[in-house]
Amino acid sequence: MAAFKQGYYEPKNPEKFKYSLQGLNETQSSIRLPKYRSSWELNFFKYCDLNPEIELWSSEPYAIKYYNPIKRKICKYYPDLLIVKSGKKYLIEIKPKSQILNPKSNYDLLCQVINRNKFLAAKKFCDSNDIIFLVVTESNILEF
Repeated sequence: MAAFKQGYYEPKNPEKFKYSLQGLNETQSSIRLPKYRSSWELNFFKYCDLNPEIELWSSEPYAIKYYNPIKRKICKYYPDLLIVKSGKKYLIEIKPKSQILNPKSNYDLLCQVINRNKFLAAKKFCDSNDIIFLVVTESNILEF
């Protein structure tokens, strides 16, 4: 498996970024920086930071419990972003398309099995919290 680009992003508009869930209700930005775990996440962080339509954004804002069928136990899933746009909340997960449809490897197939349960748990969580859940891939990352 190839190494992924990782690091911390320093927002140009720190007043829009909120590190914690509680931060979404605060007027002052948190000092902690969002960690990106892929170049796609980094690009989406920049998009959220610089797009005037994005009112607020947060990185890995929730811990959602889901059943991991590989480990055969309950685990925690941290979706990539929560953003507020036009007054609506969106919970966003960024994944390669191969980990959602048409796997290219056994690793992708394994990720699909796990992701299916993560996404079901996230959708249930979002439905009960008035949030829209979206999975973004390389095919639709620019459509949001």
